Amino acid sequence: MQGASYSTIYYAPFLVLEAPLSGDLRKQITPLLKGFQTEIDALCKRSKESEAAFLSVYKRLIDVPDPVSALEAAQQLQLTVRKMHDVETENQKLHEKLQDYDRDSAQVKGHEVTIKALQEKFGGV
Repeated sequence: MQGASYSTIYYAPFLVLEAPLSGDLRKQITPLLKGFQTEIDALCKRSKESEAAFLSVYKRLIDVPDPVSALEAAQQLQLTVRKMHDVETENQKLHEKLQDYDRDSAQVKGHEVTIKALQEKFGGV
């Protein structure tokens, strides 16, 4: 069927119905056509319900704000928290180093007092 169009191929079986049918053939075809029409009606109903459900979901989603800005803000907050944690860790290390310097300074002052006392003791001799 090279020259036949899609509609000719699709509708060709139904062209038989245009011809006068005998009573027996009509009785056999009638339930088939009714079943076919019932199926078409059910598919149309299903299609309309599907479209209505899709539209309902779409209407709900269209009102939802775009989450991109909230996600970007959350990402920035996460980076800030990470930086704060790094700063706290660095601060703790510096605090420990300062305590070491304070101990060393106290030892040096103690040595200075000892040196001064020794200088006075031997300087006066």
